[in-house]
Amino acid sequence: QQQMLVAAREAAVAAVEENPRIPIPIKLMGSLDHTKLCSLGVSMEDVSKYEATIQDGSFNMWLTKGDSQEVNWKHPFFVAVRKKYKAKGRLIVEHIVQAKKDLEAVNPSGGYVVKVPWNEGEQREMTPAEIISQMARAFRK
Repeated sequence: QQQMLVAAREAAVAAVEENPRIPIPIKLMGSLDHTKLCSLGVSMEDVSKYEATIQDGSFNMWLTKGDSQEVNWKHPFFVAVRKKYKAKGRLIVEHIVQAKKDLEAVNPSGGYVVKVPWNEGEQREMTPAEIISQMARAFRK
């Protein structure tokens, strides 16, 4: 089933890149929202550094507690970001954490951004059925 999802994801992304008329939003999993971070006062240099950090497969933001894992909010990387950006630091760290979670959901080894068809209303990856429905709708017009 995972292979079918990956195949549907790749086909949808390729279709959108070939034909922008297809109304399938594409999200870059593991990519930070540069506009949002810059609006919070983060320099483009820091955005690039933070993006490289979350895409580094050796960056481990997790704290293991028994059988579960939770975000290690006291990780030195997060502490440094909060310290540098003071009042906005928490929002910046939360954005970085979400991007890392998104990346690990589709590419656990990290290392590179993954494009996925995105259901903006429900903030999740589109199902193969949703992809087909959107493509069919685009070609009916």
